Amino acid sequence: MGPGFYVRRSQQPILIDGQYHSVDLELYNKDIPATVLCDLKLGPFKDAYVGQMNKYVSYYRERVPRHAWEKPAIGLIVCESAGGDEVRYALAGLEEKIFVAEYQVRLPTETAIKERLEELSDGADGMSDGA
Repeated sequence: MGPGFYVRRSQQPILIDGQYHSVDLELYNKDIPATVLCDLKLGPFKDAYVGQMNKYVSYYRERVPRHAWEKPAIGLIVCESAGGDEVRYALAGLEEKIFVAEYQVRLPTETAIKERLEELSDGADGMSDGA
């Protein structure tokens, strides 16, 4: 997840119009600081996930109390793959509220990790040359 995150709850039930819904993970990021609602999806991104997450985030922003120094809740949809245009159009107008991330089904090979680290190292070296 990264620094600053901790898990508050999993499978958090919320009641809307007499119907129960379940948020997969309720996280908190102390660096933002804000509640991060995380929906874990198998397979590729689907635009219907955005409507579901928007409902959860809107509920939290309206009904769940927060401190004055905290930012409003945000949503994170984690899926296997996500097409750039599909995500961009589905999230239009919601960019500050909902985000999409991809997960990997298999860990990369040791060779792939080394190559990526070399790429990142080369990119960092190039940045320092211009300063």
